[in-house]
Amino acid sequence: MARATGPRQREIGVHSVRGGDIVGDHTVMFAKNMEILEPTHRAISRESLAEGCIQSIKWVAARKDGEVHSMIEVLGLC
Repeated sequence: MARATGPRQREIGVHSVRGGDIVGDHTVMFAKNMEILEPTHRAISRESLAEGCIQSIKWVAARKDGEVHSMIEVLGLC
């Protein structure tokens, strides 16, 4: 049986909550050594999410190499 609390071995804990009219509320938790770091992103409107999707589609459509590309490439972080 899995433990409900305590240190993880080689597991990444995942938790998801959806409710009401929340568009996007995303938090990543890094917990170790009695500290927690939580970067959070909140989308107020689906318009911002759709804009990013359209930009990604345009970027991929411009590629004619038949390769699979990562979001690092799409975002220009490489």
